[in-house]
Amino acid sequence: MPVKHRIAGYDVAKTLAMFFVVLLHFVFYTIAFPNTIAGNMVTTACAVCVPLFFAVNGALTLTRPFNREKHIRKIITTVVIVALWKAIAAVFFIVVDGSHPVSVKNFVQFELGGGFGDYPAGYFWFMNALIAVYLVFPLVKMAFDAADGTTSPAEGLAEKGTTQNAAKRPANRTPLYWLIGVIAAFTVGKDTLRVILQMAGTLLGHNNVASVLDSVDEYYIFGQYGYVLLYFVAGGLVAQRIQRLNSESGEAGASWKPSGRLLAALMAVIAVCYAADFGIQRYQHAATGLNFSIDMGYWLLPTFAATMLLLFLLASVRPGRRCSAVAEHLGSNTFGVYMLHMFAIVIVSKLQHHIGMLAFAGVSPHLALLGNLAIVVAVYLACHAVSWGVSKIPGIGRLVTLR
Repeated sequence: MPVKHRIAGYDVAKTLAMFFVVLLHFVFYTIAFPNTIAGNMVTTACAVCVPLFFAVNGALTLTRPFNREKHIRKIITTVVIVALWKAIAAVFFIVVDGSHPVSVKNFVQFELGGGFGDYPAGYFWFMNALIAVYLVFPLVKMAFDAADGTTSPAEGLAEKGTTQNAAKRPANRTPLYWLIGVIAAFTVGKDTLRVILQMAGTLLGHNNVASVLDSVDEYYIFGQYGYVLLYFVAGGLVAQRIQRLNSESGEAGASWKPSGRLLAALMAVIAVCYAADFGIQRYQHAATGLNFSIDMGYWLLPTFAATMLLLFLLASVRPGRRCSAVAEHLGSNTFGVYMLHMFAIVIVSKLQHHIGMLAFAGVSPHLALLGNLAIVVAVYLACHAVSWGVSKIPGIGRLVTLR
């Protein structure tokens, strides 16, 4: 069943995920974010940033009819635009930063999916992973549609390359559930178990207990991006569930509205998941000195559960017209913000070395935290404004809209 109208909750989810990305990168690439309990509580919330991005992408993509020509154009467009942004980023880092030597080989490696010397260009891994998902999307869509009992992409390809107006057939959930079961076992399952074993090892005085799982990945074929495929498919399942609830609402054009109790329960479980993630972060800080992040955080069960419940919660709420318009405006510019945010962060980092006020020298940790968060908001809004402005320029606007 295709999505027939824009769901504001997905725009809110994209905006929230993008803000968390900007915040997390700001923390690691600037010099003044306070390393306090409160600071780590803030950054722990960022554990859902990338998972939420992929879940929203799956929600928007898997519930639409498949069209071969459009999908091929989408892959080509994404590859070309990302390659252009990598070239722009390379010029920026060399001219504006200039702190590390690079070679032509470094640039070629960067364009092919690697890093760019010692410059902070690792954020492009997200786009590399997204392209990887798009490359296997027809197979994933086949399994997704089979589970719903609709025509698969393979059948569409055999005809006109589309699943528009697909016929219903008996559902076959085995391929999809087998796929997500295998990926979940080797990512969320294995790495959650690894953290539990690490904690047990620390408690028992045997710090290498978790190493027994090191060889398990020999049986896992999906590599480093497997977990993003899990979030992508799970997001599609959440969107499918929302669509069914809407169709069962009983009135034409009506949308399902969750009860107050359900909303409270969802928020309570999300809070518990956050508390579990923060507990893991504090353990890792005590055991290894880790700050501001969670080792294997994207792979852990609390993060997965929080991401899916948050997506369901946001997609279920129906804000008013004005709020929806604001959400759409923000949500439609997240790609541009993603491509621009590291440039702004590098500039802020350089300014902090020269302007003491931006480094919050002599300021209490709590005020420094609030000041840093204010700068993050300013960075986000500035990148959003530039992205929105560029999107209005014919031709060049495609750089920030990915269309």
